[in-house]
Amino acid sequence: SGLGSRMFPLTKYIPKILITFKNRPFIQHMIEYWQMYCKKIIIICNSIYNELIKFYCENYFMVKIIHFDDGSA
Repeated sequence: SGLGSRMFPLTKYIPKILITFKNRPFIQHMIEYWQMYCKKIIIICNSIYNELIKFYCENYFMVKIIHFDDGSA
């Protein structure tokens, strides 16, 4: 959670969940792990970079993205 200010300047234009770790974005590590247990839907909570994360996940994985913005973030 948070804006990733301690990871600046890496997080200036991309969310920290898309920062590369071991040659893959961090979100890829998480999705590959959870796909072993959840075959249908993985919910990602994010508000600031929602469209960028949705684009990445839907184009690089066969993962349906559900976004809910309650306006609190």
